[in-house]
Amino acid sequence: MSVTQVMEQYQSILEEEVHAIAYETGVIKRQRKIDAATLAQTIIFGFWQDPEVRLSGLAQIGGRREVYVTEPAISQRFTPECAEMFQNILQRLAEVQLESEKVDIPLLKQFSAVIVEDSTSAVLPEELAGVWKGCGGSSGMSEAAVKAFVQ
Repeated sequence: MSVTQVMEQYQSILEEEVHAIAYETGVIKRQRKIDAATLAQTIIFGFWQDPEVRLSGLAQIGGRREVYVTEPAISQRFTPECAEMFQNILQRLAEVQLESEKVDIPLLKQFSAVIVEDSTSAVLPEELAGVWKGCGGSSGMSEAAVKAFVQ
């Protein structure tokens, strides 16, 4: 799958599949002002842009999608079900694989495979420790974290 195809798949997950994920996890039970795609994208892009974003900032990001919600309306969405929804979204996004065409580089011909690996981790609020167990680390750090490893 090319980079363009991967991006299209990500968009499909965050615009379309997220509705089924939200329903399955109990985040969305009925049609509301803020739908699953808006909720997921508001939170993902809000915290991506600013890891210390406040509810007011998330409300502004929702407004960019022409969904005007109050800070309490966003705050009420931060539930265990919402954490599970994001875990399922992350898992689904991680299933998308980027592949490249073979290249004719003499140096690489001596290898049966060239594997690139990377990982990153992010500390999460303590309240999410039940869903996001963490990944070890120093004492005094949050018990909740997510670690992503890609190959």
